[in-house]
Amino acid sequence: MKTFCILALVLALLCPPLAQAESPHTDEATQELVANLLDQAMRVDSMERRVELVLQAAQEAQGDAELLLQCAYTLMDIDTKLAYGEELLAILQDALDSAGNDLLVYLLGLAGDLLFRLDRGDEAVALAERAAEENPDNAEVICLLATALQQAGRSDEAQAVLSEYTRNVSANMEVFLLSALLYQEECLWQEALETYRQIEEQWPEYLTGLYGQYEVYKAMGDFTHAVRTLNTLLNYGADDSLWLTRAQLRLWQMHDPERALSEAEAILRASPDDADASYLKAAALWSLNRLEEAYALAETNEVYGPLLSIALRLDSGEWTEAEALCDALIESGDGWEGYALLYKALARMNGFDDLAGAEAAFAEAFSHANVEAQGYLYLGELRRLQGNLEEAARAFAEADLYALEDPGPPYSLTMVCMEAGREQDMLDALSTLQTRYPGWYETMLATVLVESAMGNGEQALESFAALKEKFPFPAQKMTLLECTLMAEVDETDARAQAERWMAEHEAELTASDWDAYAYVLLCREEYEDAAEALATGETLLSDEPDQAARARMERISLLTTQALLCLRQDDMAGCAEALEAARELGFSVWQLQIGDDFTAFLQTDAGQSLLERAGEPAEAWDLTIPPIIPEVEA
Repeated sequence: MKTFCILALVLALLCPPLAQAESPHTDEATQELVANLLDQAMRVDSMERRVELVLQAAQEAQGDAELLLQCAYTLMDIDTKLAYGEELLAILQDALDSAGNDLLVYLLGLAGDLLFRLDRGDEAVALAERAAEENPDNAEVICLLATALQQAGRSDEAQAVLSEYTRNVSANMEVFLLSALLYQEECLWQEALETYRQIEEQWPEYLTGLYGQYEVYKAMGDFTHAVRTLNTLLNYGADDSLWLTRAQLRLWQMHDPERALSEAEAILRASPDDADASYLKAAALWSLNRLEEAYALAETNEVYGPLLSIALRLDSGEWTEAEALCDALIESGDGWEGYALLYKALARMNGFDDLAGAEAAFAEAFSHANVEAQGYLYLGELRRLQGNLEEAARAFAEADLYALEDPGPPYSLTMVCMEAGREQDMLDALSTLQTRYPGWYETMLATVLVESAMGNGEQALESFAALKEKFPFPAQKMTLLECTLMAEVDETDARAQAERWMAEHEAELTASDWDAYAYVLLCREEYEDAAEALATGETLLSDEPDQAARARMERISLLTTQALLCLRQDDMAGCAEALEAARELGFSVWQLQIGDDFTAFLQTDAGQSLLERAGEPAEAWDLTIPPIIPEVEA
């Protein structure tokens, strides 16, 4: 949720300045005295002395809201943890008492934000309510009250305040805009759309309503309408950067690399040196499996070249090449060290299966700035591979706080809850994902996987059909997943469809492909053929050092399919042996509790023994606790 203060500052910028009285000022001598005291406060070492000097300055600044605001700023810089929050609040209250309308909204925003941070949200609302009573026609103050109510969890009252103002006082665009933003914050997409349409109708010259509609369409996963709205904006003469935005939308959200490539090339014809368009073109080429063209183009990108080259190699599973590029970038000292270290950590854990090396790289990466969103997401993956699933969940939750318009963190949280066997947490995480990112690829895929894990085969197949219709390009690469879903509901064509796909891709089949095929066969009770498929998959496990992580994951998957095959044939000992081997490789046996596949086995002594060896899971996960950050060893 956006903070009270941030929204207040945004509204202060949006709304026109007030014409009434300015805040009074003290004489020049007092101003100089206050400035000197604040300067001293920033120079001394003792925290107590610093605060003492600020409070002395605030005492001298009584009656001058602007000087008191400077005192508040200084105290905020000194005391970032709000150990002196009450003193800061007193300074802001004194400033409010002497403020003219030029500083009123700004100070209200700061004071309200502070009260929320001190867990005194009711007082923040009361403060805004008093200001609204004294300034009932002031749109800025009304917006502050609505914002405070929203942050206090009283969203219906917030909308009622805004509606009453537009109905009885003025049809103010900023009030409508805040209403739309608050609807978006609550994921009430249709209400937000309707409000933006009203803005478009009443103030078409600003294009604000159209921009808002685009953002809502994108947020709710209606990418077709998002592109149409972008086209309308471009036709109305909106900023040319929207050409790039449209290409990005096609590539990253619509998963349509062919159209994205066409759009990027059109931009480059008009602006050959556009680094962002070049980046998109390289990414689109990679998505279309035109790897050498993508690599060559990345090397010519003067802005993103090194990082783009690394990212493309990582996505291709070329871990050795990616790590070499990371090392070269780190040694170059070009300012990309933080990201290069993150990518090096990915190569160590997802390629070489070197979790200790990844830990060390993460420690170095987190010592640099501007890696938070990606850093926490990747750190969560490392914790998952290390078997610390609760810590992984905390990292994914932290990544979600930093990420913007990215379903990746909540998707990963859903999956790690599944892996931990936490069914209700998994369903809650999926519900959050579906509410915040309806219609996105990650949301639709998570829905398929959760439905399948729960044993809801028909729903899973229906969900996959919807995904396939909306995102045909990535769905092409998931034919075997579709076949496994078909097999779960006894569709007779599952084996034939799987074999057709495997024949078309015979030269590039992996252990995972044979594992999926074996699952199709065992669902059809063709057990001998399933065993042969698993044996074939075993022969394809790589022994290359930079494919160690993939080989371990594929071996785990083969073992769990082997366990299910044994279970279907009433071979409890074989099932237990396969699952124990998978557990020793890092498989979380708690996920077997989701769905009914292994219910019979888990009720046996062997099943209970397996769970006991896995350790007792936590009763509840507290995801409000920040994840533990790796530290650089001395």
